[in-house]
Amino acid sequence: MKKLLTLIATGICLSSTTNAQTLTGGDMETWKTYSSAGKSLKRPNGWNTSDSLVAFVKLLGSKTFTARVSQSTTVKHAGTSSAKLEATDLTDSLPTIISNGNFTGDLAAIGTGDYSSIKFIGGAAITKRIMFVHSWLQYSYTGTPDTGLVTVTAFKTGFAVGGGDSAIGEGVSNITSLSSFTKIETQVIYKDAINVPDRIVVTFNTSKFLNPLAGTVLYVDDVYVSDPTGIETPLINDERISIFPNPSSSSVQINTNMTETVIAKCYNQLGQMVTKQSVTGASKLDISNWATGSYTLVVEDATTGRKYYSTQLIKQ
Repeated sequence: MKKLLTLIATGICLSSTTNAQTLTGGDMETWKTYSSAGKSLKRPNGWNTSDSLVAFVKLLGSKTFTARVSQSTTVKHAGTSSAKLEATDLTDSLPTIISNGNFTGDLAAIGTGDYSSIKFIGGAAITKRIMFVHSWLQYSYTGTPDTGLVTVTAFKTGFAVGGGDSAIGEGVSNITSLSSFTKIETQVIYKDAINVPDRIVVTFNTSKFLNPLAGTVLYVDDVYVSDPTGIETPLINDERISIFPNPSSSSVQINTNMTETVIAKCYNQLGQMVTKQSVTGASKLDISNWATGSYTLVVEDATTGRKYYSTQLIKQ
């Protein structure tokens, strides 16, 4: 049991898989319905939950199962929903988590209470060093005070001895009582100043204790990342936004199919903002006087600052 919670708390992936997946659904807007152990469950698009494991353990023990992860449309930071994680019915001592990594393990052993085979695989494919994972969280507990947990682990595929994956950067945030949504920044500390990871695993847990406490509730919304320049970008681009042509020598067109008022910001490679422009419908961005090179273009909500879209814009 201790090994399971240690794995979940650190987000460490012990698999050598190279099938890194893109982290989607950081805004917690889109949810998918799936089946596990004969139960119909829901999870945020791009995330996995502990409910599938809990349902399996409950089934083997002929116990009643209640989903611990759900979509909240009443308590959220922005948009239409957030992810609600509840610590309930903890007779199995399993935590309540969501992670962008996949769970894998020996189901037969798990059914007997041996959780040592559980591992995380996959994660978010990245091409540069992520310095912070930003998330908007609300956290409460009843009874004994508890502490939630955010963990981030940056991996480099095939970097370990023997060709396995190596964790080259890690970050942890302890979450205490948050009566309203609060922006939490989890810094990733790297083991050296050179190597660049190719994926990250992000995990949210209702409890940091080896024996999770009942009665805690964690809401998760608007998860995004920033690189060493400090530029904050979403974890997935909103499909309602498109930008073309790219590369370009004169101008680019930004098309949006959104009711929200958005603004486009462009940053140079030093993280300095070179332009800021309101966007409505189809708007043109003049880049004819920019220096040749690569820029980061970010589209965000004009009121809340919520990140919708980011891309590398090449000025020819």
